[in-house]
Amino acid sequence: MDFLKAGLLTGFLGDIFLQVIQPSGLMSYFREQGPLISVLKASLLTGFWSGVFGSFSPTQPQFILLSGGIDLVYREFYPQIYPSLKGYYESYPWYQTLVINMAVGFLVYQARLILIGL
Repeated sequence: MDFLKAGLLTGFLGDIFLQVIQPSGLMSYFREQGPLISVLKASLLTGFWSGVFGSFSPTQPQFILLSGGIDLVYREFYPQIYPSLKGYYESYPWYQTLVINMAVGFLVYQARLILIGL
């Protein structure tokens, strides 16, 4: 449950941050989704995958690698499962989005540790 909560929080705050800085690869996504739907989707998706990965009681390196792996899956199948991410995956090479998603995994894991301490 802690991974789910940490993922929800990280996805929520991360999307707000991205909306503020407006990276070029996500501008059309934010315009299409709108700010509220975008935040909700980011929070729910990050929370969902964090909860799934967390159910395996992963170490931090395992969690980070799983986070990178899900990016590779989304990159391959976004036209079918999440077509609105086209601008993102076409704007950045695989190794950049992989590192970004692994960084999100790191942040989720750290948020979980903070939530456990509260």
